[in-house]
Amino acid sequence: DLDCGDMNADDVINVTDIVTVVNYILGGGTLGSNTATEAVIEIASGQLSVRGVDGTVDGVQLTLSHDSDFNIELVDVDQSNMEFAAKRSIDNNTTIVIVAMKDLSFIGSTKGEYDIVSHTVAAWNPESLRAEELSTSSITEIVDFKLSPAYPNPFNPTTTLELAIPETGYISVKVYNLVGQ
Repeated sequence: DLDCGDMNADDVINVTDIVTVVNYILGGGTLGSNTATEAVIEIASGQLSVRGVDGTVDGVQLTLSHDSDFNIELVDVDQSNMEFAAKRSIDNNTTIVIVAMKDLSFIGSTKGEYDIVSHTVAAWNPESLRAEELSTSSITEIVDFKLSPAYPNPFNPTTTLELAIPETGYISVKVYNLVGQ
């Protein structure tokens, strides 16, 4: 029977219901007052985060598929402020993660390879007095900036170097010799 926990009547109990319950317990509106319009989940150098677009995020629920050597250490939460973070292994290759807290951004530190199989991102909507699921515009894997050594070295008259950046964009590369030319 879902009636008791399904706060938004979508026939599923998930992080949106948890965010709604937390706000009811704390008197309403305690979580996000600047609700995001959508969200971006970011994976970067062993860090898992969520970012709200034009506002804040209050909860996330992820199902992760991974090898048996995968581990995630979730963000530290303040339980006295009704913040919540939990993970549960479904089997050796599947973990569910749920985090609910005001202005959520950092979810946890990861070790090992994984894929996000499903996700729900929630934000408190003060107008409807309940949490609502945000559309997630993208799941972005950010790789580190890398600049390889120039080769051949020494060179005359040309050399090659490789530059890797985490996002598409315009860059400027300037090469100087030892006397600053």
